[in-house]
Amino acid sequence: MRKFGLFAALLTLCGATLAQVSSFPDNNPSSGRYTNVTRGLSSLGDTGVRFKIVATGKTFRLGIFDGNGTGRWDVACLDITRYTLYADPTSTGATSIQIGQWTGDTMPDNAWWYAYLENTTSAQVGQSFIYNLVVDWSTTNYTREQNNFKVGVVGGRVSIPANTTFEVIGYMPNDPMPALFSPSTYDQTWTFQLGEVTEGLTIWDGDFDVAVDNNDPSITGIPSWNTSPNAYNEGVWAGAPADANISYSVTTGGVTYSKSNPSGNREWEILTIPSAVGTSTLTIQGADGRNTLFLHATAEIFGVETPMPSTRSAGFWRTHPGALDLALTLGVDLGMVGDQDCTLLDIGTAEAIFWTHTSGHSCLGKARIKLASQLIAAICNVKAFGAAPLFDLNETVASLDGTDIAEMNCWTVTLESFNTSNEGTIPSAYNMSADPKGARALANTLNGVIYPGDGFL
Repeated sequence: MRKFGLFAALLTLCGATLAQVSSFPDNNPSSGRYTNVTRGLSSLGDTGVRFKIVATGKTFRLGIFDGNGTGRWDVACLDITRYTLYADPTSTGATSIQIGQWTGDTMPDNAWWYAYLENTTSAQVGQSFIYNLVVDWSTTNYTREQNNFKVGVVGGRVSIPANTTFEVIGYMPNDPMPALFSPSTYDQTWTFQLGEVTEGLTIWDGDFDVAVDNNDPSITGIPSWNTSPNAYNEGVWAGAPADANISYSVTTGGVTYSKSNPSGNREWEILTIPSAVGTSTLTIQGADGRNTLFLHATAEIFGVETPMPSTRSAGFWRTHPGALDLALTLGVDLGMVGDQDCTLLDIGTAEAIFWTHTSGHSCLGKARIKLASQLIAAICNVKAFGAAPLFDLNETVASLDGTDIAEMNCWTVTLESFNTSNEGTIPSAYNMSADPKGARALANTLNGVIYPGDGFL
């Protein structure tokens, strides 16, 4: 990824397009809400799921939370999950042009994994770039397992395409296995924003496990689009396990339509709103923990849009030693800079990098000091505020240890743009008074001169 085309793209994006993070079902690890792929477990699983990603600009960041399938938030998942991204300019679920493929066994447990991607002309439609992200099983050796995960996009928007089946699950705050399924604020509700329709709206609910299921006379059998081999013909199927209070409603055009008796075990039922025009909101109430819910709608279903976390400039971190010291406890790793070990940066070295005068330093040393100043700020913004760059900071760390001055200067401008991109509210713990004199006094010195270390000479 180290090429000047990418750097130029980043320069265009950092200050302009980082307004929101788009996630499905959300980007909060503690919400207890997940989408998933399932095999067995008395469900409508044994299928994959696909997401639509519409990106803008030059680059975007794709994130998967807890994509590994083992450990926290997952159910006995021994097979490997596969995540494949395709160019899909026609929004039809195309799979002919593969952009990238990753497997869950390379992703972390209970943490975000990221891919930093340049938009490609093969996905372009006007000023946008459309992709099809398919999540399915790379291996199928086991019959009872579930991989719960979240999808997040910066520099674009993620959704479930219209006429596509997907599944979600929630875990209660008092889940009997807190070591696996906590912390959680799940309150048994789900809210989804649906895209525009022009000729009515149909919602299919599957395997909601309502305790006392009634027959839905409006449908018979199994929907023609169903791909799960586990589906039952529509009928009377008591929930397994039974969910006594589950229901859902759709609000469109100021009118709410309710489904008080949704589907039972492994069947599909339907809510049709012929008069629906425009956008809608789908709300599910009373969904028990550990109950996988399946949905299929004739409208696009959007992920949650949340504001980008704030950032602060290198000047802020330089003159706020209390905030810098707090951020450094989270681990700021600049790697090796020449022969100097900066893998666990301390405040003395950090302030020395910020305050040193570059006169007398080599051209390489000057470039490293400028880049390191912005890199420290960027890592602090990510670690302390959760900021989300559209580029891989590891690439910047690698550049800092290199000798390509032009590349370093390009990264410096890119990082400065990112660090000044969102001067919003920051966590109160970091909202400290500036103390430039105190900060400068903390800088490492050698023979009375501020000294960042041999790697920066």
